Amino acid sequence: MKKPKKINIQKLFNALDYEMRQKLSSKIDEIYHPSAKGSEAELNWIGLLRNYLPERYSVDSGFVVDHEGNISEQIDVIIYDRHFTPFIFRGENIVYIPAEGVYAVFEVKPELNKANYDYAVKKLNSVKHLKRTSASFVHILGKDKKELFDVMGGILTKENGSQSVYEGLKSGSELSLVLCLDCGIKVVGKESILVQDKEPILAFFLLKLIEYLRMLGSVPALEVDKYLSFVDKEKV
Repeated sequence: MKKPKKINIQKLFNALDYEMRQKLSSKIDEIYHPSAKGSEAELNWIGLLRNYLPERYSVDSGFVVDHEGNISEQIDVIIYDRHFTPFIFRGENIVYIPAEGVYAVFEVKPELNKANYDYAVKKLNSVKHLKRTSASFVHILGKDKKELFDVMGGILTKENGSQSVYEGLKSGSELSLVLCLDCGIKVVGKESILVQDKEPILAFFLLKLIEYLRMLGSVPALEVDKYLSFVDKEKV
């Protein structure tokens, strides 16, 4: 029997990593105003994730809200479900996403340091404190409810601004995914996986993120009636 042809998988990952880095850094170094550069970085990350994540996941920046009207802090990158989330509130350049539909939130910063890390944890907690519902759904065996999972949080950075934060991440992290492109650190929750800069770190990040999202499964079906309680029924 003839042996199948082989291809170098490492080279494929390296090519994917290079392609993503090119898209991520498009013209950002030509921007001098810090806030404009920050906004460009967020848009680049959002574009990158929209490009490479499976189509079932949507990506935006904005706020997360619950059925009681509570709201998170503004989040740089939100990965959420569009298929099972019946409505997304969109204002002028602002998106409000029901808490039930959110898989993960990320903070985008130029460097990894303690202040930025703590800020990302604060943003994540502002989402985790929101109240989520889980409506029953019908399937072939009857009715069921999806158990609520922990919303995943992370920080996306380019440079390492603190050796102490680098060392501290080795023993675990409050954030599920911590990425520092230039210093080659990739820490995955309490697993403490470190990926050195010689490896295709961006491709590794993407694949690990997809794996985490897959493990979460589908989002819970939100209880629409809880949100409808805010509607003035006399005007409907």
